[in-house]
Amino acid sequence: MDFFELMGVSHRDMEILDPSTPEKIIKLGRMLGLKKGSRVIDFGCGCAEPLALWAEEFGITATGIDISAGFCERARKKLAAKGLTSSVEIVCCPGTDYVFTPGTYDVATCIGATFAFGGYRETVQALKRAITHDGKIGIGETYWLTGQVPPEIVRRETSTLPEPELLQASRDEGLIWNMSSAPARTTGTGTTRTCGTVCYAG
Repeated sequence: MDFFELMGVSHRDMEILDPSTPEKIIKLGRMLGLKKGSRVIDFGCGCAEPLALWAEEFGITATGIDISAGFCERARKKLAAKGLTSSVEIVCCPGTDYVFTPGTYDVATCIGATFAFGGYRETVQALKRAITHDGKIGIGETYWLTGQVPPEIVRRETSTLPEPELLQASRDEGLIWNMSSAPARTTGTGTTRTCGTVCYAG
C-alpha cells in the first residue's frame, strides 16, 4: 500500500484532511479577503472541503489540484452534490506538474501539503508565482512550539520547523505574516507542535 492509498484509508471518514474545522476554514477565507468572483487555486486540495466552503460562503471560483485519484473522485462527487461544479474545477495531478499562467489568481493556498513542492520555502515560491501583484497566499503547516525539541524527534520529524524559521523564510520571500493557529497536537513523546494556517500579502 503506497502513501496515498494509506491516506485514503486513514482519511476516509474525514472531509477536512487537516487538524482544522469549517469555522477556521471560513476564518481563513476572510483573512485572505475572499469575495464573490475571487479566483483561487488550492494545491493538495484533498476532498476540496475548503474550496466548497469558500464557494458557498464567498462565491469564489477555484481550481483544486491533488495527486490522489481517490480524493479527486470524492471531491468531484461532493461538488456535484452541492451544485458547485461550475464554480470549482478539480484537476488530478502532482502540484508541480500543473501548468498555470503566472499572476492569474487572487489567492493561492496549500493546506497541509507543502511536501508536494518539497518543503515550506519551495511552496511559498510556487504560490507566489500563481498570484496577482496584490494577491494573497495561505499555507497550512506544522511547526514546533518550542525550540527545545529532543534531537531524536527533530531527526524523525524533519519536515517540521520551529516557528522562527518559518517566519524568517517568509520574510526572506518578502511576505507579510499573519497567523491563525489550529489546536495543538502532540507527538508520541508528548513534544508539542501545532498546525498553523499562515496568510500572506505579497
